[in-house]
Amino acid sequence: MRKIIIGLVFAALIGAPGLGSSAYADDGTVKIGAVVSYSGYMAPYDVPPFQAALLAVDEINAKGGVLGKKIEVLKEDEKTDRALASRLAKELVGEGVQLMLVACDYDEGAPAALVAISANILAYSLCAADPKMGPQGLGSMAFSGSTGTGNQAYAMAEWAYKEKGWRNAYTLLDTSLEFHKGWDGFFKLAWKQLPGAKLVGADTFFQDDPSVASQITKIKALGNGIDVIVITSHTPGFASVIRQIRAAGIKTPIMTGDSLDGDYWISAVPDALPARNFTTTMPVPSVVACDGWSVPRVVVKMMTVPGCGAVPDASTTWAMICAVPFRDSAVAPAVSVIVEPEGASRGTF
Repeated sequence: MRKIIIGLVFAALIGAPGLGSSAYADDGTVKIGAVVSYSGYMAPYDVPPFQAALLAVDEINAKGGVLGKKIEVLKEDEKTDRALASRLAKELVGEGVQLMLVACDYDEGAPAALVAISANILAYSLCAADPKMGPQGLGSMAFSGSTGTGNQAYAMAEWAYKEKGWRNAYTLLDTSLEFHKGWDGFFKLAWKQLPGAKLVGADTFFQDDPSVASQITKIKALGNGIDVIVITSHTPGFASVIRQIRAAGIKTPIMTGDSLDGDYWISAVPDALPARNFTTTMPVPSVVACDGWSVPRVVVKMMTVPGCGAVPDASTTWAMICAVPFRDSAVAPAVSVIVEPEGASRGTF
């Protein structure tokens, strides 16, 4: 197993300037703000890891808190509206939050994150995978609980090549989000590095207008020359594209990344989803430990939450919540996240 010590996050929690004891409420609580979506296309991505954060808070508070301080979460529903997210984040900054949880995507989470960072408050995306949701894009006060698009795309490319024996790939990119662009780019880079692998076609579409008639014509013209279609998108556009492809009689296997993790969207493509057709991958953190408490198999515990699917990102969110109170402490938190080898949780459905 591979151990990741997420020390950079906790160094920031402890050492970032500008937040002294006044960051705590008068009653000794630590306030955490959350600008997440309970409606719109981001809800299936934001709600599960946010439920993990709430589980973490309950667990920590039930054991007396951290450093004697209880944690309070102030939640705002951004409704998949970036302008609203920015306004809500400003309100939470006024409430004195010490950490800002933001959406599971760079494009959707960056507005609230930037508000927090401008106020010298840590911004933590629940599961944004685009590398820009971090020091590369937003600076040293931004973090994410997800694996990066590069890790995901390379793992998927190698799985398709080694495990399935596919050699000829056709990519179809939804250009609406930075996540999709990054994932698609990394996949193409990885695919071209594999001996004998060929990119036989590459096209784009846009989430707000997911008609792919011309792309389908190109795919059909290639006939048996395509082993796998790699689609990078999210719902509802992704489901629409799948329906069109299958309605055209194309039975080629389809592969995608973790933006389609889970089965919540499958009902949108009835009779168009042959078994073992879609594949996604994500390493699963198996143990999270922080300051004397441990939660084995956080992902398993997540499955006990009504209406909440298990998500790997839950574990790092759990640890992040635990570490917040250490920011104003001279004591370093003992935190580790143990992650199974990359791709160990690969599933095909």
